[in-house]
Amino acid sequence: MHLPWVAPEGFRGGMAREKINLKRKKKKCKHLARGKMDRFLVSQMKVREGTESGVSRKRRKYDPGYLKFGFSCIGPDDAPLPQYVICKEVLANDSMRPCKLQRHIETKHQSLTTKPQDFFGRKLNELQSQEKVIEAFGTVNTKVTEISYCVVLRIAMSLVRHCSSLLAKIQYVFSTNGRSYCCQAGSLPACTTAAEIFNTLNDFVQENHIDWSRCCGICTDGARAMTGRHSSLVKQVQAVASTAVWSHCTIHHQALATKRMPKEVHAVLDKAVKIVNLIKSRTMNARLFSTLCNEMGAHFHQVLLHSEFRWLSRGKFLTRLCDLHVEVLMFLAQINSPLVKHMEDAKWVAKLAYLSDIFDQINTLNTSLQGKECHVFLAHDQVSAFKKKLDLWCACIERGSVEMFPTLEDVMEKTELQLDCVQQVVIADLKGLREHFGDYFGEETLSNQWVRNTFSFPVTPRDGLTMQSEEALVELNSNMDFKQKMSEASLAHWLSVETEFPHLTKKAVKVFILYLQL
Repeated sequence: MHLPWVAPEGFRGGMAREKINLKRKKKKCKHLARGKMDRFLVSQMKVREGTESGVSRKRRKYDPGYLKFGFSCIGPDDAPLPQYVICKEVLANDSMRPCKLQRHIETKHQSLTTKPQDFFGRKLNELQSQEKVIEAFGTVNTKVTEISYCVVLRIAMSLVRHCSSLLAKIQYVFSTNGRSYCCQAGSLPACTTAAEIFNTLNDFVQENHIDWSRCCGICTDGARAMTGRHSSLVKQVQAVASTAVWSHCTIHHQALATKRMPKEVHAVLDKAVKIVNLIKSRTMNARLFSTLCNEMGAHFHQVLLHSEFRWLSRGKFLTRLCDLHVEVLMFLAQINSPLVKHMEDAKWVAKLAYLSDIFDQINTLNTSLQGKECHVFLAHDQVSAFKKKLDLWCACIERGSVEMFPTLEDVMEKTELQLDCVQQVVIADLKGLREHFGDYFGEETLSNQWVRNTFSFPVTPRDGLTMQSEEALVELNSNMDFKQKMSEASLAHWLSVETEFPHLTKKAVKVFILYLQL
């Protein structure tokens, strides 16, 4: 028999009581957590308010006595940091206590615990000296980097496409030490006529308060705007400087003399340029060729481009191409280039080697014509010596000797090629160079040799010298003290006797200063 049972009011079973207890516990935990969070936020607000009100954490100061533990200090004065002078380790400001400093040396540098304070003083001086050296180098490098960026910025800001540039170098005697230079670079945005060039140059001269009447010479290349008969730059300069004498740049003369060559030799040069352009002008080819050179252990990893306007680049790019002959041959074969047949031809490679050698000699001549100490007499001597070398080399080739051309000699030894294959081509090119140098420079000796060596020439009347200058030259020629000092007169030597022989020195200085390297 089942009787229904009705629970009295307010009665709850066991399961219900457990659920109620769990809910109460959860509410209590939440309340406790909320209370802790509130207390944390209040404490943080108090800390923040204290900081804002000026109450900051105590900062420890450095005591010079801490050096006995091996510690110096770095950082700002209001918050110094201890640094150990041996290992250069930097500790926190709170470690600026004798006990913590002592613990560092005992735990990490036990062998130094007995060292006196003088020992750490010496180490501190060494550390400071090293820091000064590093700071000095860092400052210099920083300044150099900043300057390079400034130069690049100036170039980029002034860079205008399709704009001609004018570079002029004014040479003058500033002191007894010799010559000084003043350079001017300007752009010619419109025309490159003689009038535009002169106006740009004249503006620079007037801005720097230079007197045109003191101009004694002008040296240019042979362009029509420079050396025309009627309205050239030279004519306009001579109109404002009547005593100015024009001279053709020796370096430009040398470049013109080496520009022409036999057709067979020029064809080799053209093919070499095409090979280099194939590798260098295409990004993928350049990367692949560099990887190939790296894998083969080559000394160089890239070929050099040739620029017609950079006279030294012709010899350099040919020399690099000869050095990387094997790598270039393999690369051209891998990409199936039709130019590979030239690199496989021993005769063609021998001609390329000759071009590398002869242009290396020409580059040496070009470099010798530059520099502060180079004057008109030295330039004339260098050119005369090169012409004699051309005669000597031609005679040696006719005898069958190629020792003056090391790259050609090396190629002939490796390929077992006979000289007869390239002998006539080399002789024709050498004779052509000798003829062109003779056309541009001539065979006559320079005038005014008395300027160079006063004591090697007899005392005779000379053109261009006044009687006063002639008498001064006789007096100087008879002075034995000056003869010992001036075995070969230079600009500095002439300037040293300016007070005694002013008129003669003025003539000599004009001869020296007329030569300019463009």
